[in-house]
Amino acid sequence: MNIDIIQNQKEIVLNHTGSGKPSFKKFHQSIKGKKDEMKIVYSIDDLLHDSEKGGTEVWARFIRNCLKFYDIRLKKYKTTKRNQELKRNLANNENQIAMGVVIAAFSKIQHLELSSSISEDPNLDPFCVISQGKDKIDKICESMTDECAKDVLESIKEAIRNHDLKY
Repeated sequence: MNIDIIQNQKEIVLNHTGSGKPSFKKFHQSIKGKKDEMKIVYSIDDLLHDSEKGGTEVWARFIRNCLKFYDIRLKKYKTTKRNQELKRNLANNENQIAMGVVIAAFSKIQHLELSSSISEDPNLDPFCVISQGKDKIDKICESMTDECAKDVLESIKEAIRNHDLKY
C-alpha cells in the first residue's frame, strides 16, 4: 500500500478530529449527518483496510471503531457508486452508438454525393469531424441503405429545428 495515500487519508481524519490522537468519536460527530458523510468515509477507505492498521495502536483503534460503525454502510455506498458508474458507462456506450449511426448516415450521404438540403445543413457539420470508432462507423455505413441514411439525417435536422439546438 502506498504510504503517501495512507498519510493523506490520515490527514483527512485529522482535519475532522483536530490534531493529536485520532478520536473516532470526534470524527463521527464532525461528519455525522452531513450530505457527504459516506463520501468522507470512502475517502479514507485505503486507511480502513490498511494491513498495518495505520501503523500505531491509536490508529488501529480508530480504524477498528470505524469499521464497526461504517463497514456495512461503506459496502452499500461502494455498490451504489459502482452501479452508478456502470449506468454512466452504459449511457456513454449508447450515446456513442447513436453518434456512430449519425456519422455513418452523414458519411453515406456525402459518399454518394447526394445533393440535398439535408446533407448541406451546416448544423450537421459537427457530426462529420468525429473520427472515433471509424471501423464501427464503416460497418454501420455498409449496412445502411441510402433511404435509411436520408431518414436519419432528416430526423436529426427536425430535432435540431424543434429543440432549437445550438453547437
